[in-house]
Order: sequence, then structure tokens, then C-alpha cells
Amino acid sequence: MLILLQTISGQDIIITIKKDTIHCSILSVTLTQIHYEQKAENGFVSGKFIPTEQVLEYFRTSQLEKNNYAGSSNSSNKHYFGYNIAHGVGKYKENKKWNLDYIGMGFDYAYCLDDADVGIGLEFSYFTNLNIALPIKLKKNIGKHFFVGVGIMAVFEQGENTGICASAMTGLEYVFESGLSLSLNPSLRYSIMNIKVDSPIPDILQHAIISLGLGYRFNHQISQLSKNNTYYWIDRQKPKPSHRWMVGIQTGGSLLLASTTDSEENLTYMGMSIIQAEDYYKQQKRGWHLNGDLYYLLFDNFGLGARYSFFTSSAHKDFLVRNHNDVLPSFINVSLNEKQYINYAGPSVFFRQWLDKNKNFQMTGTFSIGYVHYRDELRLDATFNLDNALVEGKTWGTTYGISFDYFPISWLSVGINAGFIYSRLTKLDISDKEKTQSIYLPNTYYRHLSRLDCSLGMRFHF
Repeated sequence: MLILLQTISGQDIIITIKKDTIHCSILSVTLTQIHYEQKAENGFVSGKFIPTEQVLEYFRTSQLEKNNYAGSSNSSNKHYFGYNIAHGVGKYKENKKWNLDYIGMGFDYAYCLDDADVGIGLEFSYFTNLNIALPIKLKKNIGKHFFVGVGIMAVFEQGENTGICASAMTGLEYVFESGLSLSLNPSLRYSIMNIKVDSPIPDILQHAIISLGLGYRFNHQISQLSKNNTYYWIDRQKPKPSHRWMVGIQTGGSLLLASTTDSEENLTYMGMSIIQAEDYYKQQKRGWHLNGDLYYLLFDNFGLGARYSFFTSSAHKDFLVRNHNDVLPSFINVSLNEKQYINYAGPSVFFRQWLDKNKNFQMTGTFSIGYVHYRDELRLDATFNLDNALVEGKTWGTTYGISFDYFPISWLSVGINAGFIYSRLTKLDISDKEKTQSIYLPNTYYRHLSRLDCSLGMRFHF
């Protein structure tokens, strides 16, 4: 017996991958096909089938549900198991200098709700000693790829030291059709260590960390979902981007994050006042940057490419130094000038989340690992004396960026950007007019090049 068909406004809808719309009454849905009925103008009702591989999405008004084959895989993949590696910097609360390195790895399991993950893990890390941690994490998904989260963990440090740690994180994740997951998230951690009855003063540490994760999302309840005819599959044919290539440029202000307390003390030994020394390094830590990137979009929301970043800042200060060689008190005019340049280049991945149906607004994320070159030019000009020095170094670094863009026209987007770059130098090559020497820095005196960027930018799409 034929079912009673609804009016056109209340009918079910099937949208094919060719964007054809079929008004019908859906009878059943399986993993391979959709069975539906259509009523012709003469009143004749015919039953038809359409393979699910030809369906982009469908709506069932009778069940008030929408099944989107191009949606996120997290809706059906209820379990996550993964591995992560992490690197960062840390410090004790009472210190100004971020002079502790953090290196870690861990394993994570999470149960995935509709728009959140609840998980546990096991982490191994080293910052002052070897540590083992048992974290509990809660992550809230924002769109298909972005998330924010919080966590708390028990920490067991080598030497019978225990503590607790709280963390806050943000990041992005991309899940391939196979269930393979790639994720990246920066986090801030606040740890209270050395919690003992006989130790009334605990150690308080702070860390800034970037983690790179590789995991797999899966679901062992496929048969149960099939019986209920409720499916959220990844589209076998991913939505194709309207423009495959993307070229971007951004420029704005930057702030170096490394502590300069020791360097300021060195300037005071030369004769500069404390106020002058602080102002000198404020000039040096504030600069501007120019970024450029090129991406090829494999899918509408994921691409691969390359990224380049240039940063520069300068500092200048004139001061007086007393000449102790003269019998009578006299002073020497001294001018100190410094310019530093940081170049970065490396491969990069690109993620995109559309913020509206008309695709006028987008949120993007980028991640890159690459090569860093550092150059610092110093010039000390004193009365009857001129000294120049060149400091250079090379290392690796990572960049993370997020932007919000608007499309005034289909091939151009403009937006605001925020970024973070992590890098440090363990070796410096110092040259003057006489010689060049290489200096290996102890871990407490690594030169950190990490910085925050804020900029305006535009991207061309073609």
C-alpha cells in the first residue's frame, strides 16, 4: 500500500552531487541506496532508487533530520585514539625569563559526542626532570576543524615529586575519509609541583606548548546506526573548491616574547641607566613582519603549500660613559645601534571553515615547520672608536596562524590575522673586524626568537 504523500512544501528532498533537487517521499535509506516515491501530475505514484554515491545530502521532513554526506566525520566516529608530540618553553612563576624547555609525547583516547570530545591520556615529558602525567581533557568543536578545550592532570615527577596541572588549549583538526586525523594545538599550562605535607612552599611552573597529533577516529556501532537509518557519511566526492590556487600576503606588527632581563643588566654595566636599557630592548622586541604564502587546495577546506615570513626590528640609544682614565672627571658620548632580521621559510598546511552559507566569510588556520635564519647587526660608536659586530644563527621553527576573511569579490579576500612563531637558537656565529667564532649556548641561555604577529592581509584566489 502506497504511503500518503505530503505536499511539495512538506515533502522530503534529495540533492544530488550534480546539485539536482528531487522532491519526493523517502521510504528507506541503506548504505548503498535511497528508496523513494514521486507523484506525477496525473496522480500516478512511482517508486525509484538512487545510489548513495550520487547523493550530496537529503532532508526527511517527517523525521526532522538532515543527513549531509559532506559533513564532519566526527558525527559517526564515536572513538578517537591517537599519538602526539609536543615542544615548548616554560618558567617558574617567580622568574621573568622563559628558560625551561619542554619536550613531550603522549597517547590519547576520547569518546566523541555530537560536538565535543571527552578524553583521557598518558603523557611522558621532560622539563626539569622526567615526568609522567595522567590527563583528563574536554574539547569543544567549532565547525568542522577548529576546537577549544580545557584539561586537568596529575603529574608524577622523577624523585617522588607529585603535582597537578591545569591547561587551556585551542587548535585545529582535519579528519580524512579513512578516519585518519591530523591535529595541531597550542596550549598554556599552569602546574603546581612538590605538593607534600612537609613542603609548605610548592613549585609553580608555567608552560607554553605546541602539540602535533596523529590519530584515528572510528566507530564500532555501524550496524546499530544502519538499523536506525541515520547516517552521516563523508562524501565519496569531496566538495571541490571554486578556486584551486591561493596566494596571500600579510603585514603588521610583531612582539618578541623572550625575556631581556640579563641583556638589560649587561647594558647597565656599560654605563647605560636602567630606564635607558629597558627602553632599548622594548624597541628591539617590537617590530614589523611581512608574510607570504602559496597554497593548492586539494579539497574545499584543506590545502598544501609553502609559507615565508620576514621580521625586522631596530633599537638605538645614546648615553654617556665616564672616562676613568682622565684625572679630571670626563664623559664619552656613546651611540649604540642594533638591527635584527629573522627569515622563515617552510612547507605549510591550510584549513578553512566557511562561516556562512553564501561563502562570503571564512575562518582559516595554517601550520608550518621550516628553516629559520637569524641576523643581528650591532654598531657601537664611541668617541674616537667604532666597533661593529655581526651575530648570525640558523635553526628550525614552527608557525601557527588563524585569520578571519571577507570576500568582496569571488577571487579576492581581505582579513585580519593573528600568528605565533616558535624558534630558538642554541648556537651563534659572532663576527667582528678581526675574526669569526662560534658559540654554543647553555640551555639556560638559549636565544628565543618566538613572537606574536598581528596583521592585515589579502589573498588572491584563482
